[in-house]
Amino acid sequence: MKIETITKDYRLTEEAIDSIAEETESFLYSVGIERANIFRIRLSLEEALLRWMDHFGTGAEVRFSTGIKWRRPEIILAVRGQSYNPLTQAENDLGTWSNSLLSSIGITPRYTYNRDFNIIQVKLARIRLNPAIVLLLSVFMGISGGGLLELFLSSEALNNLLYLLNPVVNMFYRLLNAAAGPIIFLTVTAAILSLGSMMAMRQNGLRLLRRFLVLSTVITVCSMVLLLPFFRVDNFRATVNIETVSNLLEMLFGVVPNDVITPFIKGDSPALIFLAVAIGYALLVGGSGADHLVKIVDQADATGLLLADWISAFSPWFIVVLLIAGITNHSLMEIVAIWKPLLAFVILCGVMLASKLLYVGGMTGTSPVKLARKLKESFFIAFLSGSVNDAYGANQNCCHNRLGIPRKLTDIGLPIGLLVYMPAGTVAILVYTLHAASYYHVAVSVEWYARAVFLAVMLQAAGPPLPGVDLLSYAAIFNTLGIPDAALTGVVVADILFGFLVAAVDQAMLQLELVMEAKRQGQLNENILRK
Repeated sequence: MKIETITKDYRLTEEAIDSIAEETESFLYSVGIERANIFRIRLSLEEALLRWMDHFGTGAEVRFSTGIKWRRPEIILAVRGQSYNPLTQAENDLGTWSNSLLSSIGITPRYTYNRDFNIIQVKLARIRLNPAIVLLLSVFMGISGGGLLELFLSSEALNNLLYLLNPVVNMFYRLLNAAAGPIIFLTVTAAILSLGSMMAMRQNGLRLLRRFLVLSTVITVCSMVLLLPFFRVDNFRATVNIETVSNLLEMLFGVVPNDVITPFIKGDSPALIFLAVAIGYALLVGGSGADHLVKIVDQADATGLLLADWISAFSPWFIVVLLIAGITNHSLMEIVAIWKPLLAFVILCGVMLASKLLYVGGMTGTSPVKLARKLKESFFIAFLSGSVNDAYGANQNCCHNRLGIPRKLTDIGLPIGLLVYMPAGTVAILVYTLHAASYYHVAVSVEWYARAVFLAVMLQAAGPPLPGVDLLSYAAIFNTLGIPDAALTGVVVADILFGFLVAAVDQAMLQLELVMEAKRQGQLNENILRK
């Protein structure tokens, strides 16, 4: 069904707000938004309109628009007057970075002020088929297309076709490598800029942020130890001596580049992260005098994430090309070999989630089976959609009404955790990185493994859960660790397969961690948890 753009003007009254809320709900249902998310978005827009009515007075004119732009459903509210942000709440404001990223994945509305107009915009996730259906269609098209070409074309024609397909494959590799560096720089810079407003967010937010980063690092290191026997490498330098320590220090201090330009040209991820942190803190120190630069970084970051989304949308077609090329030149082993990292990842996710359920159950006196049942609904919504934003409403409901986490902690911890705490995502990147190093016989060492852990944790913490971002993270890590571009062939397929479990397990791990945080603060409603 085609969704047309609709624009209406209202006078701010309680009746008009009710009408806008009803039309918002109808529009969200028509584009297939999950029910809990519909009610959350409707309530947030109603509250914003009521604040505007209190501020600008009854009768102020508001323009209401709904439609689809670049395959993203959006809702826009605009009222003329002096700047007034109805979405800001001192007690739970998450800062420019968090709010802009949450709005970019369709979780929260976003406020802007432009040419005397106060504008609230809700940009929902891009309309797309279920990732499983997309993958199956891509595989079917690739295998059937390759089979038909193999059946009807001569060997000479097949060779000519391969010559034509190779530039397409190489173009995709170059695109990933070219986009990875700048987008990583922008996402880390934007993340650092958020710390300024997080300082005023209360210690809860900062403590959670630190805890999430520490937990991600510990989980990644433990996963590395468990994975080493599964992904053996031929060229491992296991000697640990003063030279090893010197190399580790060189890796640590080598993040400082000789100049600003070279890291972008070479795609040096550690150096780019260092530059992003340095520039981000410099802009924070600049205070209000750097506001214009902060807005430029924020807008550039949003543009970079849009580019990542476009790359993700192109990935299914790349899978088709890879399969056709693999069938015609009889070289599908790279894609077939994905079973090993996929199996290792599934096992690790099971161990990780089971361990967390047992730990939280033991600490709270609740049966792990009962905890799993409480997580089931939001887990399967995230698993089937491969997306955290589709399950956000069910996630909120689970935290507050089933796990006994107080609403204030949910409102702060859930958005920060969904953006920063991605243990399953970090493990997925680590698993495939070790697989690629083993498959392509890359020379590794102790400092190589240390760099792999550092990059996996940092890139997952800085990168939001948006389509295409993980592909760029793989490209950046492979470039830094000396893994050939050919390894990106399997990444495109593996990223889609990993995505289902990543979204669901990350969400479940976050919910369980928030239970423990609520218990540490003495705010956990154990009656609800044990009910």
